[in-house]
Amino acid sequence: MGGYGPLTKGLLIGTEKLVASSLKLVGKVEQGLGKTVTTGLTDVDHLLGKVGNGNALKELGLFTDTGAQAVTMSRPQVLSHLASDLSRRQQVNPAGLALKVKVLSSKPFAFFRGTAPQFYRRLFSEMPESLRNAPKTVLQGDVHIENFAVVPGNRTLTYGLTDFDEAIKGPASVDLVRGMSSVVVAAGEDVSLLKTFLKGYRKGLDGSINLKSDAIVGFLKKQGTISQAEMLAERTMKNHTRIKPNATTLAVPKALKSKIAKALTNSDIPNVAKKDLQDIVQVHAGTGSLDLFRYEGVLGKGSQKDVIVEMKELLPSSLSPHLGAAGNDLKRYQEALAVYQGQVAAPVTAIAVDGRTFLTRTRPAYKGGIKFDDVKPGDRVVFLEDLGKILGKAHANGGNGPQLASFVQQHESDLLATAINQARHSIADFKTFLSR
Repeated sequence: MGGYGPLTKGLLIGTEKLVASSLKLVGKVEQGLGKTVTTGLTDVDHLLGKVGNGNALKELGLFTDTGAQAVTMSRPQVLSHLASDLSRRQQVNPAGLALKVKVLSSKPFAFFRGTAPQFYRRLFSEMPESLRNAPKTVLQGDVHIENFAVVPGNRTLTYGLTDFDEAIKGPASVDLVRGMSSVVVAAGEDVSLLKTFLKGYRKGLDGSINLKSDAIVGFLKKQGTISQAEMLAERTMKNHTRIKPNATTLAVPKALKSKIAKALTNSDIPNVAKKDLQDIVQVHAGTGSLDLFRYEGVLGKGSQKDVIVEMKELLPSSLSPHLGAAGNDLKRYQEALAVYQGQVAAPVTAIAVDGRTFLTRTRPAYKGGIKFDDVKPGDRVVFLEDLGKILGKAHANGGNGPQLASFVQQHESDLLATAINQARHSIADFKTFLSR
């Protein structure tokens, strides 16, 4: 640490102690969960080579906005920011934080998914004015290529955006940049893929989309065959009185179970208030949300009318520091849900347990999304165009559709360049995180 001042040294040491303690704890947590998450420099140097050194942007004539300037962030600054983001949960949920640190260390895309606050910190420090002034809409807030999933449609299941924890009103460019940056982190720098995503976005702004990807069509067909009875049989046992334990679940103390049962009884969730809570477990799931408290319970009396309820801790959006406080977090979530999934969206409400607010809903028979690695190479262009369509339609629902179409056409170069630069930052930050 030669050359660093006392404060910088302290930040570095504090960061390294936080991560080290989390990694020690993760061994204990993994024993409890029966799960090990692989760690290592997974193709990082190869991916950095694919992203390039910036010459590609100049050769393509990107960044037409002279107000766009890259802001250098030193290694101590990166580690300090990441430590600050992670340490907020160190005393609250150390086991979840430990798993999150391990997953963030596994590969660049996992790091990208789990470090939205750092991504937005960098983005808003160097976003060109052209993108800051983009037409406003209801942002999903964490657009990436694996945050799309099966959702209810007007007549049948469809594919759409989900997970509105970060949703907030703001410039549409924020969702566009994060979505395209995720493509770069997952697949390397390929401007044609980003342009395909934007092409789909413009189509989606018209309000009518036709999903053509083989991966999406096949996935929806499979999900549409799953019944409530099959879902219950897969996730419960002993006549629906117990949630099946697996590598992601932990037992819940009786006292906490009683508090949750009482909160559910007093809730306004359809088909829940009059049912008995048979069992509930803590669940570790997601990437960015691994350090949040999540629970899954089964309610009923051993019939096919039994339901599974999902609870996820709700916190303010990571975009609030940049776009202003959003007020009531449940209302912003519900507003985004209505914009992105319409009136057919499954109802979601909030309950309070031990001073924490939990998004709460019943689990549908269908659920899940497509991993990008599972999309065949020959289908990836169509797949990304479909994702663009989905985002475009949702943004149009949120307002300013015609203005958004004009904006994308006029500022495509700045969108592409900013997405590539932010992806490059994320990959570099990942490497810094591993070298701590």
